[in-house]
Amino acid sequence: MVAMIGERWTLDQTVTDAITAARVQLETSRDLVDAKASVRGMQTATGDMRLAQSTVEMEAARASLEARKKSALKYLELALSSQVVKDNKQRIATIQKLVGEYYQSAVTLEQSLLAKSHDQTAALVKQMQKLADDMAPLIDDGVEVSKSIAGKAVQARQTTQQIAAVVNNSVAAAMVLLLLGSAMFGARAIARPIGRITASMSVLASGDLDAEVPFGERRDEIGEMARAVGVFKQNGIKVRELNAQEAALQAKSADLQSSIGEVVAAAVASARTTTTPISTASPPGSTNW
Repeated sequence: MVAMIGERWTLDQTVTDAITAARVQLETSRDLVDAKASVRGMQTATGDMRLAQSTVEMEAARASLEARKKSALKYLELALSSQVVKDNKQRIATIQKLVGEYYQSAVTLEQSLLAKSHDQTAALVKQMQKLADDMAPLIDDGVEVSKSIAGKAVQARQTTQQIAAVVNNSVAAAMVLLLLGSAMFGARAIARPIGRITASMSVLASGDLDAEVPFGERRDEIGEMARAVGVFKQNGIKVRELNAQEAALQAKSADLQSSIGEVVAAAVASARTTTTPISTASPPGSTNW
């Protein structure tokens, strides 16, 4: 009996760990998706620099670049701080480095555009396009790895919960048999307390986990039975809490899918509204002003 109760506690802890792992990986996926949107914003701001026709437009593009860079680095730092997968840590650190290089190239590009240095502008645009091309698959891979780990954690949680349910039912059945056996062979002074404990067990089994289990303070066999029923009660409360956590986790997963859809839609919209691709350099002798 004690071994079964101990096994039930271990399974509960395993389920809790799986839920935590899944939540962390889903949050990492969300942070990486937000970082990707910010990187696309940096690309859009760079394109606006090249299309700027006045100092005011150039300053607005530069301000947008600054804001998007800060946003990208913030989300990458959040993803890195909660990451436990070594490969993903290295991947995110590389993305941070590329974001910094892209930003510095964009600052140099602004100076080149102001100086009307067409050869330097063309070289910078080519360099920045390569940086952007390097970042995109790294971010996508990070998102997919985190989602995959989260999915495996959810599967492990479901399997463990199924095992826990079997163990819990076994504990309940053993308790009922123990109580019935004690009632058959016990004296009247023992039968009445056992009857009350059995009644409490029935109430708990019906789902009313607020029911009080009597005689838990006794130091005899009746007290041991009452405390064992109390463990069953606490297991039921734990299952209820785990189910609530599972519902919250599923809501987070649905929200992540929605966020990914929004980023893709925003990227498509940005591509449609940009009149000059970022990879196209200004020809010698022409001007963006």
